[in-house]
Amino acid sequence: MVRFNRLVFGALLAPLLAVAGTRPSSADVTWTIPIPAATLPPLPPLPSVIPPPVLVLSADPPEYPRGLTYLDPLRYGKIFAAFAPAMGTLPAKVDLAADFPTPGDQGHQGSCVAWAVGYGLKNFQEHEERGWAYSKDHLMSPAFVFNALKKGKCGGGLYISDALDLVQAQGIAPLSLMPYSDKDCKKQPSSEAREVASAYRVQSSRRVESDLVEIKGHLAARVPVVVGMDVDRSFDRLKGRRSTPARNTRSTAATRW
Repeated sequence: MVRFNRLVFGALLAPLLAVAGTRPSSADVTWTIPIPAATLPPLPPLPSVIPPPVLVLSADPPEYPRGLTYLDPLRYGKIFAAFAPAMGTLPAKVDLAADFPTPGDQGHQGSCVAWAVGYGLKNFQEHEERGWAYSKDHLMSPAFVFNALKKGKCGGGLYISDALDLVQAQGIAPLSLMPYSDKDCKKQPSSEAREVASAYRVQSSRRVESDLVEIKGHLAARVPVVVGMDVDRSFDRLKGRRSTPARNTRSTAATRW
């Protein structure tokens, strides 16, 4: 019989599963394939170099970084859950997009979480509470969030909860005091930017269950929801109803259905 052990096979399989957004089991698994001894073929010579499969099957070219890191389930479960809004009959549709700022471009940074939380969600909140029109002084900076929390290079991702915690603790500065550049993730806010940011703290944030009816209820109550999801390259061309295998991660603000 020929025996394949996960410790060997998994060395090649793990990068493929990582690209697909899944994790191999931590338990050892052994596959046993009975083959008559008389028909056992000779083993072919191993190649001198085995190319990393992750490079061959990478779903996204480097010019399209994403930027979401999923939170550990135990830590995620400790976040206080949001109260489900009082829901009678949900409307046929809801669309909050007109009250959001014009979408920006994260460029070559893995800063989608900072854009979803700092630019999308926070701008909508200030627009609702203060009734102001969007302008450079009235648009919050995703760079304030991303540059403070980035891990490693500019393509690294963030936890949604970390971005929300930062805006709760420090607030967020406008783009006029903290411009965004996808080529610079090292710049930190000035003392003036930090002082202005403190006026734009959020009081709290809550976890929303992955329940479509509950999410729709929040949107109907004019409460947008930041979501994280697995996507592949077709997400950039998404129109209408389409379903494709998940290959990467992205965070965005849900605004309509």
